[in-house]
Amino acid sequence: MLGQNFLPADRIRCQADASSRKDALESLSALLATGPGELTATEIYGLLNERERLGSTCLGNGVAIPHGQDAGITEPVGAMLLLSEPVEFDADDARDVSVLLGLLLPAETDAQEVPLLARALKLPDSLVMLERANSPADASAIVLSRCQTAAQENGADQ
Repeated sequence: MLGQNFLPADRIRCQADASSRKDALESLSALLATGPGELTATEIYGLLNERERLGSTCLGNGVAIPHGQDAGITEPVGAMLLLSEPVEFDADDARDVSVLLGLLLPAETDAQEVPLLARALKLPDSLVMLERANSPADASAIVLSRCQTAAQENGADQ
């Protein structure tokens, strides 16, 4: 499960620049490498890219959740790029991506965090809220708040 510290402000970049999907994934990998664990940015990029080859992690509406799993990870690790200019990401809705939330998960998990984050980022106004975030701390608080809302709504649906 996602803890309160999975997405700290120091692993979020607002108004980040990326010229392509590859460039964005490399930047996201560098941020994820600053989190707990022994993986290098190059190793993380390999995990994210391997997952992208299976199919785009783009949710549509300008949001993607690149993610990967590794036995060296003991808890979910997140990082986020809020791009100043969106990049092509092979989205089903043909919309370029401006919000990338990267996630590393332990290999033994069922990756239930990914659907939770997807529900959270698909909530009405989530994208607008993130695009208006004034700081990395604001962006982190928005994601955590939206995750709580999505979890509560999902619990009500069951």
